[in-house]
Amino acid sequence: MTRRSGGRSLPEVAERLRTYMPGWKTYFQLAQTPKVFRELDEWLRHRLRALQLKH
Repeated sequence: MTRRSGGRSLPEVAERLRTYMPGWKTYFQLAQTPKVFRELDEWLRHRLRALQLKH
């Protein structure tokens, strides 16, 4: 979904992630693991920066 060579713009990827992420949040909220949220946030930010730099 966040591949740099996907041919999608940053707003398109962000919109797609916006519909996908609530499911992850609900899943990991049950386990009460804040570290997972922090690591996922770091990874997503990294991938979005890479996508932005590629364009």
